[in-house]
Amino acid sequence: IDASSMEYATLLIWNNIYYTTQESTSTKSNVRLGLVQWQMRPLQKLEVLFEQIEYFVDAVSDYSCDFCLFPEFFNAPLMAQFNELPESQAVRELAKYSNSIKQQFSTYAISYNINIITGSK
Repeated sequence: IDASSMEYATLLIWNNIYYTTQESTSTKSNVRLGLVQWQMRPLQKLEVLFEQIEYFVDAVSDYSCDFCLFPEFFNAPLMAQFNELPESQAVRELAKYSNSIKQQFSTYAISYNINIITGSK
């Protein structure tokens, strides 16, 4: 039980397979977070969503951030393609993009050398 965080804490461990031990006289004590403010606008294609995502990942990595944080439901604009469907069905259709989005985020994380946190996928 983690009483100090009221059990809301999460421990993230990233095993970097490319890490090699190096002698250093200083230790990094700061973490730089890049928080993305996402404008919701209808999107008709997954590729357009990827272009917007890459724009922010690129910008945040240019500031040497350790993490890039996207908001919850960043993928909701893709539901514009399913406006004729009931909400529950539109969400199910949106869920079909999950694997592609997850793979693209992994590619961006490696390409831009940054940890990406998404509120949803």
